[in-house]
Amino acid sequence: MVPRRTAGVVALALAAFVRLISVGGVADATTFNPQFSSPVSFSDTAPGGHPDVRVGFDIPPPSALGGAVNFSDPALVTATDAQVPTGAYIGQVSSIAQLGLFNDGCMTNVPATFDLVEASTPATSAVTISGSAGNLAEDDGDLDEDGIVDQPAFANNGIADGADAYPAFLLDLLDPDGPGPATPVVPAARYFGVDIVFNISIVPVQVVVLAPGDLAAFPNQGWMTAAWGTPSLIVLGNPLDPPSNTGITDFCNLTSNSTILGITHDNACTPAAGAPSGCTATGAGFSVRKGVDGGCPGSTTPNECGFVRATNPATSRTLKTRVYAVSERDYDNDGIANSLDVCFAQPNSGWDPRASNFSSGGDSDADGLPNACDPSAFPNADEDGDGWQNRIDNCPTTPNAGQEDDDVPRGTAVNDGGSRTDGIGDACDVPANSCVDPFPACGPLTPTGANGHYHATVIVSNVCIGLAGSDSDADGVCNVDEPPANKCAGGLEDDDCDNDGVGDRLDNCIAGVNPPAAGFAQSQRDLNADGFADGTDITILAGSFGKLGGDPSRPAGYQGRFDLNNTGNGPDSVNDGTDITLLAGTFGKPC
Repeated sequence: MVPRRTAGVVALALAAFVRLISVGGVADATTFNPQFSSPVSFSDTAPGGHPDVRVGFDIPPPSALGGAVNFSDPALVTATDAQVPTGAYIGQVSSIAQLGLFNDGCMTNVPATFDLVEASTPATSAVTISGSAGNLAEDDGDLDEDGIVDQPAFANNGIADGADAYPAFLLDLLDPDGPGPATPVVPAARYFGVDIVFNISIVPVQVVVLAPGDLAAFPNQGWMTAAWGTPSLIVLGNPLDPPSNTGITDFCNLTSNSTILGITHDNACTPAAGAPSGCTATGAGFSVRKGVDGGCPGSTTPNECGFVRATNPATSRTLKTRVYAVSERDYDNDGIANSLDVCFAQPNSGWDPRASNFSSGGDSDADGLPNACDPSAFPNADEDGDGWQNRIDNCPTTPNAGQEDDDVPRGTAVNDGGSRTDGIGDACDVPANSCVDPFPACGPLTPTGANGHYHATVIVSNVCIGLAGSDSDADGVCNVDEPPANKCAGGLEDDDCDNDGVGDRLDNCIAGVNPPAAGFAQSQRDLNADGFADGTDITILAGSFGKLGGDPSRPAGYQGRFDLNNTGNGPDSVNDGTDITLLAGTFGKPC
C-alpha cells in the first residue's frame, strides 16, 4: 500500500496508522500543525485504575507528517508482553487516509480499521517470520511461504502468524546502529492488526511499545530519555521493503481515532473453529486472520479476557501524553512536502497536489507532472519511461526503475536531526538539479544527505488521575499540580493559566506563554521533560546555537524542536538568538 517517498517507519502515536496528510489550499510556506483532534481521555481516572485510553489525532492540511513517537506518562504502568497472552484483544485503531490514485490528485478518502491483538516479542518467542504482508496476516503456520507448515501450533489457531511469530524486519528496524555490533532493542510489548484496502492491498500494522529510555540509544534521539515516558511506535507494513507500484501514488492526509484497552478482552477468533465471519477476510490472493472483540467476560477457549494492560498511579497526579511529531522535508520551500512535490526543485506553490490534475492550477496537460518541471506540453503519464507514473516517481524526469532513496544509512546520525531520507530519488538528487532560491529554500542536492527543511515539536494532552474533586477547574491538571497563583495570569482555578489561548489540557507549557503561529502547533519550552522551562533548557538550546537545518552541507547540530521562532511564517530553520529569547521569556515557568 505504501508508495514511493512515503515508505518508511510510521512511528506514530497510538492514534494513527499512516504518515501523511484533506483537501485545502497550498500555503506559501510550509506549515506544520499536528494536534489531538480531541483531548486524550481515560475511561477510569481513579488512582490504581485500569483505563481504556482514547486518542484522536489529526494533521490539518497542508501539513505533512514525516513521523512521530508517542510517549505515555512514565507514571502510567504498561504491561509487558509476558503479562498478557498472545492473541488477547487489545483495542482498535480507525483511520481515514486521503490518497492519490493512479497518477491523479491526492483526494480520495479511504477508511481502514485495525483490530489489535497482543503479539509476541523476542522475550516470549524465539520464532521469527519473514515474507510478504499477506504472509504475516495469514494463520497457516507457514512462516516462510514455501507451502510447508513450519509451526503447527500457529496453524489455524485464530491468531495471525505475524502476531504469533516476531517479524524479522523488526530486528533490523530496532537496531540502533544498523549493521553495527549493537543488539536490537526488544519491545516491552507489541500489538498486531491487519486490514485490506481496495481488496488489493494487505496492510499489517504493529504498535511497538518500548521501555522508557530505549530510544535514546538511536542516532539523533539521545534526548529521548526515560523522563519522557513510555515510547510507542506504529509500524505500517515493512518499512524496509522497496516502494510498491500498485496504483496508490500518494498519502496526503490522515485523521484517526483509537481505543487501547486497560484490561484485555476475549478475542472471539480463538479458536478458529466456530469463529464469527469477521475473523477472516480475503483479498490480494490471501485469506487473512483478524481480531474480533469478544468482550469481557468472554465465551471462547482460550479466553483472553481480564489481563491488565495499563494501571494508573496510586496517588493523585497529572499524566501527560506527549507526541513528538516531525514534518516531512520541503526542499524548494514552496509549501509542498517533497513526498507530494513532483517538482521538488522548482517552487510552484500555485499547484495543489490535493486537487485533480485538471484542476490543480499548474498542470496544463493533466499528466501529473506540473508545468514547473514538465519538459513537454503533451501529456505523458510516465515522462521518463521507467515504469513509475509521474505522481509516484521520486525522479519523474530521470529514469530510475529502483526508486532508490537512501540519503543517510540506518544507524547513522542525520546532520540536522530530521528524517534520514528526503523523498528525492538518488538518481536525480544531484548538484546539477539544485534549485536556485536563497536559503532556507535550498542548498546543494546530494544523494548522501537529506535535503529540505523540516519542523518538529511536542504536543501534549493532560489527564488528571484522582478522586472526585481532584481537578476543580476540569482542565486536565490536578489541583495538586496546578501552578501557584503567582505563576498564572488568571490566578488559581484558571483553565488557561498563561492566557496564551491554549487551554491547560492541551498546553505543552501551562504557565509559559507560547501561542502557536498560524498554521503551526505550539513550539516547545520544556526541552528535557523535567516539568519546567528553566536554565537547563536554555543551556540545551544554546548547544545548537547558530546551526541550520535542511542543508546537509552545513555543520551538524540543528534540531527542529529547538526552532521556536513561532512568529510570522513560523520556524526559520535556524537555532539562533530569537529562539533563546523566546525560551528565556518563559524562564522559571512550570510546564
